[in-house]
Amino acid sequence: MKKSVAICLFALYVLPACSWDFCQKNKDGVMLYYNFYDDDFQMCEVAYCEGAEYTCFELYIPDVVTLPAKYEGRDEDTVLAVVGIEAHAFEQAQFSYVHLPETVSEIGDYAFSQTPLRRVEFGKEWCFRIGNRAFCHCEELDSVTIPSCVMEIGESAFSRCYKLHHLVIEDNDNIKELPAGCFQDCEIRNFTLPSFIKKIGATCFTHADIQVECSALSYDDLSKAPTGEPSSVIRERVLKARQIQEHRFQAQKGIHCNAQMTERMIHQYAEPNESSLALLRMAMERLKLSARAYNRI
Repeated sequence: MKKSVAICLFALYVLPACSWDFCQKNKDGVMLYYNFYDDDFQMCEVAYCEGAEYTCFELYIPDVVTLPAKYEGRDEDTVLAVVGIEAHAFEQAQFSYVHLPETVSEIGDYAFSQTPLRRVEFGKEWCFRIGNRAFCHCEELDSVTIPSCVMEIGESAFSRCYKLHHLVIEDNDNIKELPAGCFQDCEIRNFTLPSFIKKIGATCFTHADIQVECSALSYDDLSKAPTGEPSSVIRERVLKARQIQEHRFQAQKGIHCNAQMTERMIHQYAEPNESSLALLRMAMERLKLSARAYNRI
């Protein structure tokens, strides 16, 4: 009875997660499982791998696979192009290098997460999308080059790649934004932000050790620099602001300035109007800010 229950649970929870249409070994003997991408049996995606944890240092994904004629009683062999890596396909697999063929256009969410990858080669022409957390927690990955064909990089795609020091994003008219958490917790030391990147998402480079090189100013630029306000003028403005705050909190024991306010006092003294609340709501939803950030704003 217990054995029957165990088999049923395995079929219910494990098999659907690893569903596949056909399988075939690559040149190194690693069994790869595929799903059909279209109804015409011309394209397929890698869904799962078996044996990668004990087979080879390098994993090669073929650009085409041959479906034998005996499959579903076909008249002849069918050649299918490998166009994608499905979500979670190689999650937690144990290989250090992966070569993606030019035919792969999409890398699914979590496709290579939590693997000891040291190097990955993307296709230079058809790799259009790198999914959410596709390479998250690849703690041995030290260098990444995003080819110019990529049109979308998912959230946290390379987050927590702790050894990622070198990053290059090739000239690309399609990528305008680096999404939230994209390179979070990466020790990026050598990176030039391309001019075509117009927006950087929240926590994109959090904890990254980025070095920014600034060009030297000419003598003319330095000599024309404004002198700014004298310290005495700034001091008067600060004292005036302090006096306003002390008057505001004169009924509050131990509270003398805005920085000492509690959360309840923030709502009492600094409740935003409707238009400000609408702007704050939009910022919270778009940037996915935390509760702490809400109070700080």
